[in-house]
Amino acid sequence: MQTPFSYRFYETVQNLRATLAAGITMVRDAAGADVGIKKAVADGLIPGPRPQISLTLLSQTGGHGDGWFPSGQTVEFWPVYPGMPDGLVDGPEAMRRKVRELVRPGPTSSRSPPAAASSPPPTTPATPTSATTS
Repeated sequence: MQTPFSYRFYETVQNLRATLAAGITMVRDAAGADVGIKKAVADGLIPGPRPQISLTLLSQTGGHGDGWFPSGQTVEFWPVYPGMPDGLVDGPEAMRRKVRELVRPGPTSSRSPPAAASSPPPTTPATPTSATTS
């Protein structure tokens, strides 16, 4: 929340460099990288493994990519900006339209979590999230 918007791009350069230094030559981004990162690596502007990007996570309202919380607050996990469209879709026609929008600039994959995989309900001490061992 306190980090400037563009800071994440500079972090990406460091992460790509470290990944390449570890010997990894291809990576798959499940959400968050834009076509500019792919082009910068391909053009040799920044060192890094060859990225396969999906731009944004496709999610239904209330799913993994929906930043709405029961408090009424919304947290943008992947902020919308030119080249990074919103990934919320509801229904088959909206999904087809969004996939067409995403493949237009040239990502190499799309990412949508399973429909049943939504955020878990809030937990309280009465409903632990993991089993304890004795």
